[in-house]
Amino acid sequence: LPQLDGQMRNLREVTAYAHANHGFMQGERGEFAQGERQFAEAEAIMADPDHPINASILLYRASMLVSQGQWEAAVTAAEAVQAVSQRARTRMQNRKCRAEAAYARWKLTGDAAHARVLEHIALEHWAPGHSLQYASQVFGWAVEAMVALGESGQAAVFMGHLVRRVRGGDDWFGTATAWRALALAAQHDGQPARALRRLAAAQRSVARQPSRREAAHNMVCQARLWQAQGRGADAATLLHNAADEFAAMAMPWFQREAISLMQAVSVTVSGAAQSR
Repeated sequence: LPQLDGQMRNLREVTAYAHANHGFMQGERGEFAQGERQFAEAEAIMADPDHPINASILLYRASMLVSQGQWEAAVTAAEAVQAVSQRARTRMQNRKCRAEAAYARWKLTGDAAHARVLEHIALEHWAPGHSLQYASQVFGWAVEAMVALGESGQAAVFMGHLVRRVRGGDDWFGTATAWRALALAAQHDGQPARALRRLAAAQRSVARQPSRREAAHNMVCQARLWQAQGRGADAATLLHNAADEFAAMAMPWFQREAISLMQAVSVTVSGAAQSR
């Protein structure tokens, strides 16, 4: 009977983890309602908040909330993971949840201090003896943050780590995010051809790991490149389509961002037409 009881506990853990992993993957694809149902199943199976498996469940859920742009909820979930991971001494989950919280706070506030925290945590992932599980997504966020801070050298370092993860472990998480950031950086530096090549790399990432969510982000990036290259009307149309996609996936923060960009582009296009 003790052996059977142990097997049943293990089965519960595996089943709960499987539901959480499936929920995370659905979030990556932009299927957030389905993802939430999977997390509800996982939490119903593993109701003990102090169980180490609960750290993994919460970690996956925080990642999904980040992907959805639910920044405040992502921070709350990541902080819950940190509490459990400290009690259970699960260092890998502790690193990832701190990265999730730092990235979400940076996206929410734009405060460079949070980007610096993310940078340091990303460097921890590559330190000798540390597990690289979950690392690719963190490296993708770090590339985006370093580009925003104007630190192309550090962005290249994290991109190198990310490429090695793809080649060594076939881990594509975070790659589209990173390539988009580098595409916009190239455009800003007056290298439109390189920008388009980097956008093409982001599109290949989405083709390799299909995601409606990432495809919509690629549309926004494409529109921003078109705007910079004088194709304002095309950019506005693409941003309208991206906003519709974000609305359909229940990603309101990104929907508002796309609409704001579309309105700015439309004003520019209108002004250019009036001046002719």
